[in-house]
Amino acid sequence: MKKLFSALKSCFILTLLFACSDDDTITSNPNNNNIVTNISINKQNAFTDEEITLTFDASNYDAITVTSEEPSINITSTSETSYTLTSEQLSSGYINITTTKDTISELNQVLVNFHEHGITDYQTIEGINIADSNIYNLLLLHGEPEGIYTQTITETDTIDNTITTTTSNFENWHYLSKGLTFRINRYLETVLSVTVYGTEWEVKLDNEENNATGVKYPYEIGDIGNFTDGILMDTVIEELGTVEDEENKIDATNSLKLYIYDDANPNLTSNQEVGFYFTSDELNEYESKNVKLITFTY
Repeated sequence: MKKLFSALKSCFILTLLFACSDDDTITSNPNNNNIVTNISINKQNAFTDEEITLTFDASNYDAITVTSEEPSINITSTSETSYTLTSEQLSSGYINITTTKDTISELNQVLVNFHEHGITDYQTIEGINIADSNIYNLLLLHGEPEGIYTQTITETDTIDNTITTTTSNFENWHYLSKGLTFRINRYLETVLSVTVYGTEWEVKLDNEENNATGVKYPYEIGDIGNFTDGILMDTVIEELGTVEDEENKIDATNSLKLYIYDDANPNLTSNQEVGFYFTSDELNEYESKNVKLITFTY
């Protein structure tokens, strides 16, 4: 995993530098003697409570200005060649590095994205679009997981007296300090589902004898609230309606119950399921029961 993430970061930096020197640079420098070199950002994707650091080298210049056409992105200079980028809201935009020397001007651009915490429309979970995400944008935004649990599932089928066996590898990427688990299809390298936890939770990890403990997910979940204040199934039913299909009411364990909605986001109907887990003695007794965890599957 560390090798994958390191390779991903190296690839990102190389892509950034080449983009800035070729495709994304507008310059009237006839001798191609770049004033600005070694452009670097510590991350391209950040949350609104995080900072992005932009640094570069510059030589033989009269003036440098760093701006953005996205007004919600704040740029703070720590030196002439070092800047801190922040945003208080969801935003995306190019950072323009403009340098001049005599009659020569040079423009380099770097794209940055700021994501909001929380869950929007039951589709975007902590900046990850469940309908269109892979392990690479997950790594770029959240970094390496704090623990992984690998599962190998083998299925056997018989067609025309021929037995076929299919083996699939899945990984649960646990972000213990964020209250999140992403389930990954390792062959396709896609995100299959996300789980957010309403209580402290324990999971088994690869190559670890003892279970690991995670925290509850702290941010807002659509219009139903947050786990810090507590989310009642009454609120879920009021927001999303009753579960009409009895097959979508499941006894997960003796006391843990599961209600599944396949229309929580109308744009993803029949492609997405949102599952709410709660504890109760009876499957149909949800009143005043706290939601324990929520799964988003696509």
